[in-house]
Amino acid sequence: QSMIASARPGAVVALDIWRIDPRTKSTDQMKVEVILGVMDLSINRLITSGLLKSRFGNLLTATPKRADELGVPFDRGVLVGPSETEVGGDAVFPPGTLIERIDGFPVGTLDELYERFDRRIRRRTEDGYVRVLFEGVFPTGEPFQVEVPF
Repeated sequence: QSMIASARPGAVVALDIWRIDPRTKSTDQMKVEVILGVMDLSINRLITSGLLKSRFGNLLTATPKRADELGVPFDRGVLVGPSETEVGGDAVFPPGTLIERIDGFPVGTLDELYERFDRRIRRRTEDGYVRVLFEGVFPTGEPFQVEVPF
């Protein structure tokens, strides 16, 4: 899963597929190379996108056009866009904030951010919360490291 999640569309990934015959308990192995397509973000993203939207509002893969619309310099990462609806509670980051890393791992697209966040929320702490370290740059240009509980 991690190999596929970290690869880009168009990448060739080699998979080992194992099949066990339940009657004979014998195994067959087959190697397959696949070319990754674009992932449908609705798959396995409902919980993640809901949690993030409730805290951050509208998240967008950074592009030069989006950065220009928000009045911030373009860099690779995920931009916090203006909220389409009111964010529940206080928004963690203002629009124009660029998220560059989660728990020290770079995120260059919204899909990468979802994947990193998905992996992180599977590991709960003793008090039932998950604390995720977000790093990036505020719209003012000031760098930040903020640990957010979920």
